[in-house]
Amino acid sequence: MTSISPLMMQSGRTPGWDASSFIRSDLLSERTFGHTGYTGTSMVIDPENDIAIILLSNRVHPTDDGNLARVRAVVANIVAAAIIRSN
Repeated sequence: MTSISPLMMQSGRTPGWDASSFIRSDLLSERTFGHTGYTGTSMVIDPENDIAIILLSNRVHPTDDGNLARVRAVVANIVAAAIIRSN
């Protein structure tokens, strides 16, 4: 489920995940994959560092014009830094 088929190489998508274009933390490995949702939610999984980060949000309230791309990256960096440094 995390391997990118030759047909999907340009998009970086696997059958269930975004594996190459996904906004990653600077601290997570190249094997990181994830998925984002319309309301700003995201899930990031780094099997190399044994880390999973789930961000629940609602960028569409009260209007449908929010953007959480930067917030996703910042949260992933904060969580990864706390976990990786403590190991």
